[in-house]
Amino acid sequence: MNLRIIIIFILFISFASAKQPMRYWIYFKDKNQIDNSNITQTAVKYITQQSIARRLQKRAVILDKTDLPLKQEYISKLNNVSIKVHRRSKWLNAISAYLNSSQREYVSSLPFVKKVEKVRGFRFKKPIQEQNSTVFKNANTDYGQSENQNSMIGIPAMHNLGLNGAGIRIALFDTGFLLEHEALQHLQVVAKYDFVQGNGNVANEPGDALSQHDHGTWVLGAIAGYKPGTLIGPAYAAKYLLAKTENVSSETHVEEDNWVAAAEWADSLGADIISTSLGYNIFDSGEGDYSKADMDGNTTIITKAADLAVKKGMAVFAAAGNEGSNSWGIIIAPADGDSVIAMGGVRADKSYWPVSSRGPSADGRTKPDLMAQGQYVFTISSFSNSHYQTVSGTSLSTPLGSGAAALLLNVFPGLTPIALRDSLIRNATKFNNPDNQMGYGLINLEKIASRITDSPSVKVSFFSVSPLQGSNLIQWSSVLEIQNEIWIVSRKEKGIITEVANIKGAELSLKEINYQISDLNIRGGENIVYFLSAKFNTGEINLVDSITVQSLSPVNTTLLQNFPNPFNATTRITLSQVSDEKINLKIFDINGRLVKTILDNKSVQKGYSHFVWDGTNDEGRQLANGTYFLFLKSAKVKKVFKMVLLK
Repeated sequence: MNLRIIIIFILFISFASAKQPMRYWIYFKDKNQIDNSNITQTAVKYITQQSIARRLQKRAVILDKTDLPLKQEYISKLNNVSIKVHRRSKWLNAISAYLNSSQREYVSSLPFVKKVEKVRGFRFKKPIQEQNSTVFKNANTDYGQSENQNSMIGIPAMHNLGLNGAGIRIALFDTGFLLEHEALQHLQVVAKYDFVQGNGNVANEPGDALSQHDHGTWVLGAIAGYKPGTLIGPAYAAKYLLAKTENVSSETHVEEDNWVAAAEWADSLGADIISTSLGYNIFDSGEGDYSKADMDGNTTIITKAADLAVKKGMAVFAAAGNEGSNSWGIIIAPADGDSVIAMGGVRADKSYWPVSSRGPSADGRTKPDLMAQGQYVFTISSFSNSHYQTVSGTSLSTPLGSGAAALLLNVFPGLTPIALRDSLIRNATKFNNPDNQMGYGLINLEKIASRITDSPSVKVSFFSVSPLQGSNLIQWSSVLEIQNEIWIVSRKEKGIITEVANIKGAELSLKEINYQISDLNIRGGENIVYFLSAKFNTGEINLVDSITVQSLSPVNTTLLQNFPNPFNATTRITLSQVSDEKINLKIFDINGRLVKTILDNKSVQKGYSHFVWDGTNDEGRQLANGTYFLFLKSAKVKKVFKMVLLK
């Protein structure tokens, strides 16, 4: 024991005398030894239900070794020599920690350590902002000054279909966010976290530069702002996960381990899309810049993490960079990822903006992938809660692209990230002639919207028939209706098919619509097959679903409460019988006078019988508002129900 204390004490002295510590990745050689057949069973304990649900929906790899936790034994051994964990990454099987040169040498020699690498840090470059204090007047459309950037990629066509990103979870990784702006008061924020200072506050804090939240605020306004007549973002109704991952101060730098931690955080919260408008290529002095050859999709840590995020079912959109007019020229990480959607920028007239980074990737792939407006993008002000401004940079084309993707996921929520990327690329403006300035061209949601609406189609998420006393309740929910003129419900009993009802369809809807009707033609105990069909504007009738039920048999002879009650036009009266009987069914007013005879000692077969009363007497005259009594009499039963007529 004493020897161990002496050794650790010597290490402490050695470490303390070494140079100023820097942040490093420490990669471990393994995780806890688990049989491949038990990985899923073990990993599921460490994965949230939101993450599993998204992976199942996107047909992603459900669970693998990257989902297993780090080996605590290794972390404890590092803690014992005063090496404290800064970030943990189960995806990379690594931690980040501050090490001086002696500590680095010591850690590198440990038998469980695979390698030690510097955590790269990027020198933050702020986008160009114009008209910083301008309050813009309302334009002639709801989009106001944001109309051009939206129309350029077909956003209005999707909004016109009722698509606005609702239900889609978008994670934004940026510098911080000013959430008090008037155009963000509708915003649904699911979670937020500051990975720089380690708390839940993504706004400016003591010690932050005054401009800390600028960049993130502009990005958030571009994708999610909502002030009709002034600004509308593509995915204003989406749910947002806001991560503060970058520090803009000149004294510090952006570090990629924050980005990796944020990606794993977003995964745990079920994010569908990660949008990152900050990239990495040139680092603080002494950090060791990446080279152009490293932009190959396989080298930088942030790109590896981004590709892993895609593998787990999250689409990743990354800014191509604003390096097009300088000596670097090409895309930056993680936009080089083969699974990452790199967003370049164009001018307001749709021409290539020379500032936007070019391709190809170092291994020859077409980059950027897609384009949106990058110059003069209209968004919210970062210094006022009611002002607006324009900002230029691929930082702003990225949220426009991410928002467009959210609208496409509204239509096809099961699209994998790769299928989503392919769909956007195949419909883009330069799909047939891509180049290394514009990639596959501008996103074209208008083309996708026209294809969606061209072909008659319906999609039902729910169809059921519930047997009730005296009726069968038929319910269904549509999530897609294109050129649907009429819903037809029919039934088959004893080989005979008859129509139960037809209901006007939605013609065109991509939102959930609930329908229900009641089948009153029930005697009790019969087996019935119900069919749900859609009749399109073309005249074609398409069978959508079918279900078989057995109706409920009467349990006694009685009246069921009329429906509706009170009523102002008609009400339905249901008689339940367990045997054939002679029935008296009459209506009296509050003074006891007979006003309507429905059945006068008439033989009625067992089962259910339905009668409709319209509030008139036996002479056909309309009765006054008030309370009336429904009287049932048979040889075995007497029943009275109260009904209220309100005309």
